[in-house]
Amino acid sequence: MYLNLLLGKNFGGDASLTETVLTYVVTGASNQTCQLPFSGSQRYVVDWDDGSATETINQDYTVNAPTHSYSSNGTYNITISPSGRSLEIPRFRSSAIKSLGANNQAVKNAYTTIVIGGGFGLIRGGGSQDDAFRSAFVKMNGLTSVTFESTPERQTDVQYMFLRTGSDKTVDLTKFDFRFVNNYKGMFQSAGVVTTNISKWNFNGLRNNNLEMIYMFLNDSQSAHTETKIASSDEYGRLLIAISNYADNNSGIRNITMNMGDSTYTASPEIPSYLAKRNLIDNYGFTIVDGGRA
Repeated sequence: MYLNLLLGKNFGGDASLTETVLTYVVTGASNQTCQLPFSGSQRYVVDWDDGSATETINQDYTVNAPTHSYSSNGTYNITISPSGRSLEIPRFRSSAIKSLGANNQAVKNAYTTIVIGGGFGLIRGGGSQDDAFRSAFVKMNGLTSVTFESTPERQTDVQYMFLRTGSDKTVDLTKFDFRFVNNYKGMFQSAGVVTTNISKWNFNGLRNNNLEMIYMFLNDSQSAHTETKIASSDEYGRLLIAISNYADNNSGIRNITMNMGDSTYTASPEIPSYLAKRNLIDNYGFTIVDGGRA
């Protein structure tokens, strides 16, 4: 059985938000009960894509995330859309898959492709959670692709977001708003080879804290991978340049430890990443651990 979870976009409390779909893709095993990886009070409509009636979810934080049983093998596109004018999912958490006993890990492994729109981080009565994606995909070993179509603003914490995910993967974070993120600790720790557009991130949230980027791509002793790194040496090189340029213009960017695992960087006249790396180390007290020059 393969599950694909599709979520609908939330544009803020008007009637038009049911017109756009927030896409979220999941997979599962034969005759398996699926559980959604959402934590906290929830309000949305779910279509399980197996011919059963749509289900309206309206529950508080004391209730486990919804489950659904499939009767046959297949690929299912599970659609999450607003309930009335609301779509509320405070946190994406793989740890919310917890009520299926010995099958908990098998369910986590069944999620393979995820496309996320709006609605995450929203809580009842207004406001939002600034850690909606902290530890979001931990040990979801089947993930091969995660794409963010949008994300709640003012997210500050992406710690352990992809910790110990089992497959090499493509992660599209182009539309993720990183302006306020100040905790990248272990974001891709033991996550394998990650194809991503990391050099385009906005690092305005970085502060003078040496733990903010520690273990970011560390390949630890529990890893299922022989290496953990940014797939593109050019991309990592451009990341070094982007952070170096930011440090040149922001006095608070000092003494940060960046563990980039096995990532290697391109150093060329077009991508002067070695100079950027030395600038961070020599002038701003950075500690950078990586795989060296490509």
